[in-house]
Amino acid sequence: MAELDAVSSGIGFASLGIQILDSFNKLKDFWDLVQDTSIEIAHLMQVMDF
Repeated sequence: MAELDAVSSGIGFASLGIQILDSFNKLKDFWDLVQDTSIEIAHLMQVMDF
């Protein structure tokens, strides 16, 4: 029975690691999008002569 607990804990830990990595990837994608947005806004303001 202890072996089953160890395997379950290992699977749970691996699942948590995957979820954390996925969250970091989403956060990085969001950060890249936000940074690109400021460049696009500056370009639009230049085009509109602001």
